Amino acid sequence: MKVLMKPIEMIAWFDLDGIPRPIRFRVNGEVYKVHQVSNISEEKLAGNRIKIYRCQSEIGGQPTIFFK
Repeated sequence: MKVLMKPIEMIAWFDLDGIPRPIRFRVNGEVYKVHQVSNISEEKLAGNRIKIYRCQSEIGGQPTIFFK
């Protein structure tokens, strides 16, 4: 699996607890729809708490897993 650390643009909705749920995101000008969020984890990177989302989408008819 190829790991790229690059910024993305994301559209999300927030549940009643204030947790964002991704709907779509854009990488390199291409827009991908999130079909399923399979896991949400929390990590600490350089002293900052971040949430890691494991999402599944389709690219060219093939299911693809993304981490955001």
